[in-house]
Amino acid sequence: MDRILITGGSGMLGRALVREWTGRAILFPVGPTQFDLRDAAAVGDAARRLSPQVIVHTAAYTNVDGAETDAEACTAVNDRGTAHVAVAAAASGARLVYVSTDYVFDGSKGAPYTEDDATHPLNVYGRTKLAGEAHARGVPGHLVVRTQGLFGREGKSFVRSILQAAIAGRAISVVDDVTTGVTYADDLAKAIRLLVESGATGTYHVANEGGVVWADFARAILDEAGRGDVPVARLPAAQTGRAARRPPFSVLDTRRYAATVGSPLPSWRDALRRHLKDPAIRAGG
Repeated sequence: MDRILITGGSGMLGRALVREWTGRAILFPVGPTQFDLRDAAAVGDAARRLSPQVIVHTAAYTNVDGAETDAEACTAVNDRGTAHVAVAAAASGARLVYVSTDYVFDGSKGAPYTEDDATHPLNVYGRTKLAGEAHARGVPGHLVVRTQGLFGREGKSFVRSILQAAIAGRAISVVDDVTTGVTYADDLAKAIRLLVESGATGTYHVANEGGVVWADFARAILDEAGRGDVPVARLPAAQTGRAARRPPFSVLDTRRYAATVGSPLPSWRDALRRHLKDPAIRAGG
């Protein structure tokens, strides 16, 4: 069995990866208390001690708006922290899988982005994740997986926020001029395992099939959860007051992934339905 080190092992994707790989690999999921990305020596020591064949680097600073006012904290984790992981992976001979984001694009293309399209991030978060990609590409046999709109069993997500607002009786307002893709963490975890097992290298886009406007996704969440009576107010992104600019169209083209493993991920609607079968999610917990 491969020895696999998962950074961000206590997060949404990290836990999904643990579930996916349990019984198939020897796993070392590490969280921030065990593995401080900002400490190069600690990262290197952990890699030497655990001797993984694969490092899946999911840990990141993900507060997109917070990064605009605390760029140093975001840079320390996403940029320099990834550099530390990349150095450790190269030194130990481990394959590095780096999870990146659609926010490396500016959304001006108006069509799904392929892996070969030019990048141009609009915000600090996107710039630091793109810097992380550059570090990862310095590791022989690297794999960069870009994804988007992640939701899953643990942690914060758009799906959970919408359901909690509905349960609490709060007004729900969602942008209707931003088109994205969304990704179920369990599906992404399986996709990463399949890519690793296939020996894939380079950059891959992985998301559930189909693009969706955020307001339409909110409407679908409520309808699928049996809360069709809850209204969704639509507003332009310019009126949200968010600190970070978002790409207006950031759907990822996933054909390279589908060609490599033999099939695409299921549609986002299918993924949402499966996710909502979890009683804790349906209850908004």
